[in-house]
Amino acid sequence: MLYTIKLIVGVISIFVLCKVFTDFEDIHLFILVIATALVPLAILLWYKYKIQFGVQYVGVDISSPQKLGKNSFAAALNVISPFLFILLRKNVLFKIASVMSILAFLLMLYGIGSRAMVIISLCQLMLFVFLILNRKQFFLFASSAFVTIFLFGSIYLGSILQFTLTRTSQDDIQLSVEEIFDMFYQSHRARLARQAISGFIDNSGFGHGTATFRINGAVGSSVSHKEFERTESHNDYLTLLYEQGFIGLSLFLFLLLYRLRQSIKLYRLTREPILVASILSLSGVMLAMVFANIVTALIFWLPVGLNIVICRISRKTLSDDDPPKGFLINEANK
Repeated sequence: MLYTIKLIVGVISIFVLCKVFTDFEDIHLFILVIATALVPLAILLWYKYKIQFGVQYVGVDISSPQKLGKNSFAAALNVISPFLFILLRKNVLFKIASVMSILAFLLMLYGIGSRAMVIISLCQLMLFVFLILNRKQFFLFASSAFVTIFLFGSIYLGSILQFTLTRTSQDDIQLSVEEIFDMFYQSHRARLARQAISGFIDNSGFGHGTATFRINGAVGSSVSHKEFERTESHNDYLTLLYEQGFIGLSLFLFLLLYRLRQSIKLYRLTREPILVASILSLSGVMLAMVFANIVTALIFWLPVGLNIVICRISRKTLSDDDPPKGFLINEANK
């Protein structure tokens, strides 16, 4: 019941956002509030986990060191971070808040210890470069990046896997490649993924219903393979595939991909920086869904609602600033 209610609230929040934000100044003020709140929050969490608790990661529970919730917090930062750079174009107050919040984001990027957060940030950076450079410049940049990653990544990939999956024992036993892949296959996430896919196949591609994975799909997915464990799949695409079937997953993908397509078209016409931030935020949401379950959280619906508002304001601005070129508006609406 709670799962379904949160999903409904998320959908309703899109309509609320469309009523609350009427121009870019409203959005800038909203981002300023988030940026101002992020700085003391990041400092507090860093102090609690790194200094007071003395652990190697940063979580969200300030009463005791816990990893629960830190990946969702990391995903939220990935979704919010592109908008923080927009404030650099404003007055001194906004610029100070922007610089401080960006530093707080980098502090959390280093401190949280979330591999998904690093991957999403790098993908957002590549997409940003793709949007602002022409095809030739992007090809040169991507080629250089690929060569660098290939040269240096191949050297450290083996050691990183060994460091991540080394058995913790007095003898410090190193794992073979076969053992590493077997550990991946037997991992908690892999078991949940197999359970979601098999449930999707067993139901002939149709969904089992909202919130059913926690009840049906997680049976036998615990470490012991026998306990009844009400857990998420840690992958929203697999959860949607299990619960809503192929049609439900297709509708969600259509919503996100359609918003991205509209935003990119509008950016090419207007060159509005906040559209870039919205595109990067949406891409962050789509990538975060691979590593976490956020579809029932406001952090999923917030960038979707903001994107709808930003596109609407951009079309209005394009219409007001350049009335003779009405065909541009028609192209943006297609």
